[in-house]
Amino acid sequence: MSADARSVRSHIRGARRRHLFTKLGWRNAGSSLDLSMTHVEADLIGNGPAPVQLLASDREAVYTHPDRTRNALNSVALTADHRLRELLVEQRARQLR
Repeated sequence: MSADARSVRSHIRGARRRHLFTKLGWRNAGSSLDLSMTHVEADLIGNGPAPVQLLASDREAVYTHPDRTRNALNSVALTADHRLRELLVEQRARQLR
């Protein structure tokens, strides 16, 4: 492997991922309320496709550099259920992204 390929490969190890999920809920005999929150951050390096021919000759080689993908997601969801009758339940849901 060339020095350039080793240098590029060292950047791949710098990828970061952060995930947080929390859910709170309340219930009684006929109703329920749930609130969930999600936070995700991803900073991925070296996750792009490579030609089959390149992989066949050197699986450690990098086709493009820098190959960086950054994503972030914040989401809040609220769900409510209420039993109106024995076989009838009303459900409501809201989501913010």
